[in-house]
Amino acid sequence: AISAHIEEELLAISRELLRNSLKHSGASVIEISISKSENGIQYTYRDNGKGMNRPKSEGFGIRGIQERCSAINGALTTSSSSQGTNYSITLPS
Repeated sequence: AISAHIEEELLAISRELLRNSLKHSGASVIEISISKSENGIQYTYRDNGKGMNRPKSEGFGIRGIQERCSAINGALTTSSSSQGTNYSITLPS
């Protein structure tokens, strides 16, 4: 099981990412996965939208996601291209 605090933060992150995809990317497919192993928790979010058109840290939504990741000791990585955007959050066990 994942702690309630981490669940709440991942849910809030998911909402913000969904909001961003629906508002900005034109994505038709969104995939979210969460897996847990003895090494920690891996959260992955992918969409097939048009990608980000400004630096990753410039938007308020992305800053909020980064702050939520820090609050749960997570490491956030992102990649974006004209074929979509990927977010990965790694949390220690």
